Amino acid sequence: MKATEIKFLQIYKLGLYQPSPDSETFQQIVETLHGIKEEDWAEIVDIALTQTVVGQVTDGMMLLPRSIQPSRNIYFSLLKRVSDIEAENKRMNAFVPILMNNLISKGCRCLLLKGQGVAVNYAMPLHRQSGDIDLYFHHDADYEHAKLLLEQVSDRVGGEKPGRKHSDYNCAGFVVELHGDIHSSICKQCDKHLMNWVGRRIEPIQKLSISEAPVTGKPSEILIASDNFNVLFIFIHLLNHFMNGGIGLRQISDWMMYMDKNYTKINTKLLEEDINMLGVRKFWCLFAVLAVEFLGFPKHHMPFYETGHEKKAMQLMRNVLRTGNFGAKQKKKQLSVNANPILKKIVTFAGQIPVYYRNAKLFPSESIYCFLKFIGSTVREF
Repeated sequence: MKATEIKFLQIYKLGLYQPSPDSETFQQIVETLHGIKEEDWAEIVDIALTQTVVGQVTDGMMLLPRSIQPSRNIYFSLLKRVSDIEAENKRMNAFVPILMNNLISKGCRCLLLKGQGVAVNYAMPLHRQSGDIDLYFHHDADYEHAKLLLEQVSDRVGGEKPGRKHSDYNCAGFVVELHGDIHSSICKQCDKHLMNWVGRRIEPIQKLSISEAPVTGKPSEILIASDNFNVLFIFIHLLNHFMNGGIGLRQISDWMMYMDKNYTKINTKLLEEDINMLGVRKFWCLFAVLAVEFLGFPKHHMPFYETGHEKKAMQLMRNVLRTGNFGAKQKKKQLSVNANPILKKIVTFAGQIPVYYRNAKLFPSESIYCFLKFIGSTVREF
């Protein structure tokens, strides 16, 4: 990794875990940042934006001694970005419980996936960059009913992909995605058994308050799945995107923070059974080394951490930094929506090839599997 990337990761870890200034961890991080320059900070901000972890990098910056903090321009521009992230999170925290309560009151039983239900595990929940609102409906009738209800109150209604129970809407300024099933493209074993696993692990359902200061008379609680479901689903979700386009550190942070904060509640024996059943143990073990060795995750809270994979974990870290959040770097090279649709698909297809090539060095057979599925889907779209 480049020297600036290493410095970025130190600041990111500082903001993510918020160690005491008196701790050895804090002192070691500060020591590695001595001599940091203004041009380093400019590049660090760019990386943070690409990885969607501006909030955590800003939190880390705030803990640093003033002598190694950036100039006022960068300092206040980061604070402004975090202020915007906070405002969006507060608005979403108010909206999600109301949305879910209205759907449930009309008989559409649903659970929140990821998102605001994960943010509560961060040291600074409001500084996690929010995304879409993903709701899962385990019963087909509930999913179909919810589609009809969202169509009535949304500004935009997205279509469904063939063979999928997935639709999206623009509602109250948010993208709301409804899921009637959960799909992946990781490996044959995972794809085959995933929905069976969902049915067995989604319960017991939990209530969770996501509003810091609930408004009187308005709901502040949401419903989420069991801890064993959530920690593995978050991992499966990031893995699916990693294998087929790219992820940012935000997705890895979600997984790490959920594992760290709920470690005592997770049944590791069941987790191991599920990881083996879905065929993703090799992925988990490698991401575990990345989390511990490069991202500061406490080793005693990471199940199935195994030494001896440090070189591959370094390559994995490079892949994450090279692609960015949901393949952000590759998407910059894509053509505009107004471009020739056939040419646009060809450019998009060509941009995906380096992703599969890089991943093939770590997961050869699984990358070939994903690439072949990608070719199949591309041909069907033509």
